[in-house]
Amino acid sequence: MLSSLVQTIDHRWVWLSLDNFDADWAVFLHYVCAGLREKLPWIEADALVVPESLEKSRVLLGRLVSELSKMDEELVLILDDFHEVDGSDSVAVVMNFLLRYAPSRSHLIISGRWCPHLRQIPRLQAHGEVFQLDQKDLRFSPAETYRLFRKSYGLGISPGEAAALTRDMEGWPLSLNLACQSYRWVKEADRQVVPAARQQELFEFLVYDVLYHEPPAVNDFLQRSSILARMNPSLCDAVLEIDRSARFLEDLVRRNIFTERLEGKERWYCYHQEFRQCLQKQLALQKGTREIRALHHRAGRWFEERGEWNEAVHHYTRAESYDDAARIVESVGEEMLGTGRLETLSGWLDGFPPGFVATRAELLFLRGRTFQLLERFEEALEAHLSARRLFGEQSDTGGHAKALSQIGLAYYNLGDYQTAWQTMEQAVEELGQDKNRYPEVLVSLGLICADLRSITEGAAFIEEAAQIYQARGDVQDLVRSLYYLASLRTHAGDLESALSGIQRSKMLHQMAGLDERLLCRILNVMGQIQWLRGDFAAALLTLRGASEIAQKYALTMLHSWITLAMGNVYRDKGNFPQAQSCYDQALRLSEEANHPNTTAEVMNDISWLKLLAGHPQVARRWGERALSLVGLEKTSYYPFILVSLGAIAGELCDFEGAMTRLRQGIEVLDRVDERIGLVGAELHLAHLCYLMGNVVRGDTHLERGLAIGEKGCFYTFPFWHPRVMAALCARAVAGDIHADYAASLIARRLGATAVEYLLPLLRSEDETVLRRAIGLLAAVGDGRSIAPLQRLAMTTGSDVIKGLALAAVDRVRERYPALEIPSALRVHCLGPLRVYRGEAQVTAEDWRRGKGATLKAQALLAYLLVRGEAGASREELMELLWPGELDMDRVTNRFHNTLHALRCALEPNLVPGKASGYIVCRNERYRINPLVFCWVDADAFEAHYRRGKRLEGEGRGEDALVEYRKAEEYYGGDYLHSLPTKYTDVPDDDWCLWRRYQLQDMHLDVLLSLARLYEQRGNDGLALTYARRVLVEDGSCEEAQRIVVDVLRTA
Repeated sequence: MLSSLVQTIDHRWVWLSLDNFDADWAVFLHYVCAGLREKLPWIEADALVVPESLEKSRVLLGRLVSELSKMDEELVLILDDFHEVDGSDSVAVVMNFLLRYAPSRSHLIISGRWCPHLRQIPRLQAHGEVFQLDQKDLRFSPAETYRLFRKSYGLGISPGEAAALTRDMEGWPLSLNLACQSYRWVKEADRQVVPAARQQELFEFLVYDVLYHEPPAVNDFLQRSSILARMNPSLCDAVLEIDRSARFLEDLVRRNIFTERLEGKERWYCYHQEFRQCLQKQLALQKGTREIRALHHRAGRWFEERGEWNEAVHHYTRAESYDDAARIVESVGEEMLGTGRLETLSGWLDGFPPGFVATRAELLFLRGRTFQLLERFEEALEAHLSARRLFGEQSDTGGHAKALSQIGLAYYNLGDYQTAWQTMEQAVEELGQDKNRYPEVLVSLGLICADLRSITEGAAFIEEAAQIYQARGDVQDLVRSLYYLASLRTHAGDLESALSGIQRSKMLHQMAGLDERLLCRILNVMGQIQWLRGDFAAALLTLRGASEIAQKYALTMLHSWITLAMGNVYRDKGNFPQAQSCYDQALRLSEEANHPNTTAEVMNDISWLKLLAGHPQVARRWGERALSLVGLEKTSYYPFILVSLGAIAGELCDFEGAMTRLRQGIEVLDRVDERIGLVGAELHLAHLCYLMGNVVRGDTHLERGLAIGEKGCFYTFPFWHPRVMAALCARAVAGDIHADYAASLIARRLGATAVEYLLPLLRSEDETVLRRAIGLLAAVGDGRSIAPLQRLAMTTGSDVIKGLALAAVDRVRERYPALEIPSALRVHCLGPLRVYRGEAQVTAEDWRRGKGATLKAQALLAYLLVRGEAGASREELMELLWPGELDMDRVTNRFHNTLHALRCALEPNLVPGKASGYIVCRNERYRINPLVFCWVDADAFEAHYRRGKRLEGEGRGEDALVEYRKAEEYYGGDYLHSLPTKYTDVPDDDWCLWRRYQLQDMHLDVLLSLARLYEQRGNDGLALTYARRVLVEDGSCEEAQRIVVDVLRTA
């Protein structure tokens, strides 16, 4: 680095390389003066003569400073390897004088292994006149190593090789330079093998050269302490059996002999990695094996006394004190498993000689537990079988039962459920009354029992184990049992208890700082609970966190479960492509883990997805593949597959097969208390009954499904069946049993999907139904809800319902602020045609704005109003307005002009090129925009008329009078009488006249009813007035004649 720096200096410079012979002040001063005379030729040789004594050197030094002051340019003096003379007090006197009095144009660069001990340096540092680089500043980063090799040395290495070199050499420039020299000797293909050996040889030579100059005591300390990866004075004193280690370590750091302090650890040190390896080789050559073992044994004892188990086991193993190492492993093994240090525990076990572990039952048991958590189930089974044999030979009943319980779990995870259950029964039988001493057996028994017998019974076993763990204060196993318990309660349909339990488990896990792998399992269950409760966003967030941990620790099978759960969430959100991606990944992971039951579970969920996507044939193939993997009733997932195949058969109209499959699935689910699957099965059976026409039976199964779901607070179900959704909406607004839960399902699960099933309920005359339907539409409604709600507000006779409907419209608009819905239309068809946009009337000027035929535009609007949502094709409209016209191009042009005139009349500010908000064309049919509320007086007249007739029939005359009077107010004349007859009297399309005659008859009936009701109440004047109006329209009406005669006779 210095040589590169010199090449960039534009000033005069003097480079002096020092060695130990320069430690004499006279030699050092002579060397400096000679170097300066070479660069400063004006200095005479006799001017700088070194005196005989150090006391007289001040004169020479003063003369030297005087000569340097004469310079008119900068001068740089470089003293390399200054550590060779740093211990000389006389050299220090010379250096301190020069540092104190040197002129400003002179500069000094000092390089060495450590900072020189010169008293002038702190003073200069205080004045900001010192720039210092230590070993941390000089270490290379991977990027700098990459540039060094490629640009400076011309060697082509990859970024990965540069990073590895930097890590191995700890970024030390000298080590990297040695590595570079090694790389020059080998081909690129051989770099992974040759350079390491050659680099080690070069480094050893340098180390021996350094150690050669060290005193024997220092060499002995370095070699014997090299067995320690890290050290402090107390440890070194105990291992080396000395009492001056602190002085040795501080001296090594001060002199930078490949020793450094560890950051964040008070008085802890370490050697450079390569330096330590060289020292260990020297130790092996100069010390006997027995002495080295003794060093390791003392180190192991020191670490064991302080509870630092990893270092203790390492040193005991190196000392071949295997019994001591095994004692530690057996005592802290369970703790290591709980805190997730599986790799460390596995490393300890692998560190024993071949065959040693096979002689100790506890070590075999720990090895099996480790394999179990690492999802290496076959190796776990083998280890536990060996442990069981040893426990049996030792007559250790408890250990034998523990091993049996783990063997049962291994068989369980390998999919052999029957053998697992038999093994667990044997373990419980052996323990007898002592089973409470071994709660881990209860946990294993509960898990297997939940799959093969009953979830409730299995949860009871695990709950008993949790209570034992809590009484013992065993947090690790308590957390694990709570996690299992939450999982079983989830399947049993008790989501509230499950959520409470899993949250407690997570809290205890965080407080105790336990294994991340256990946290992964906790998050998996928590995410599934959130999914079942309908909180999809939280579920995805939780499951992503679990997925990251599973990937970090390569937990393949657990990762497949998590990915499968994420797919289910995406499926229920309606994001089928993302769900399929998750299922594909879960399928790959389950096959990689060689776990057929998990694979079958994934395949079954894929069949659900295909069914939802409208591909029942593909869904059936996936479901049959899943069934072939699990076999008959060999897994707890078997009934789920039956339900899936039953639902698929129903979609394929195989009603008999569907009914059989669903009933079989429900029977098994009910027997094992599997509530999640039971809810879906009941709803599928309800759908099947609806399809078969058995509505009563369908309602029964729907009610059973809702009852189970309400108890468990489930909010995720297969709600794609229209008949089930319609029945659910009807149940939600009815206000009877399960209505509130059904309403919650609609709000939290169906969302806008339910709108088309809720809108027809707005026609109900039951105020309770209207209130609940309006409330649900306010919560989930979209743009389709606005017009029907506005219509209800305009036509209802209840101020309360009107207020609720208008408030619901406001809530929908707030939820969809970007929804552009034009103002409502009010069209008066009874009498002269009048149109209002909101409160503004469409004037004659507006009708002429589009420069089209006004009457044709009005006829077009009236026709579209009558046709409603069905709309009309362009050909129908052209035949209406230009009947018999043969020139189609001309008619088409006229039609577009008329259509433009209508749009301009309704929207005076319509921007050219922008679609109309009132008249839309979809699927080649023109219609009034269904999102626009369109009020028509004829419809309002008819609604009041029919309501009046109903009230009169119920004997509520006063209320009927109110409705009839409102109907009379709306009737302003014959229906669309202002339109020409050529548009209204069309032989092949009687779209107007029939409606006109119908409304005329209704109007006469309204007048007659008013006359009759007023007569009954003794209001002869109004009765006579309305009766005469009837006779004006229909002189042959006998009822009106009678009323007139009776009133006149009375008068």
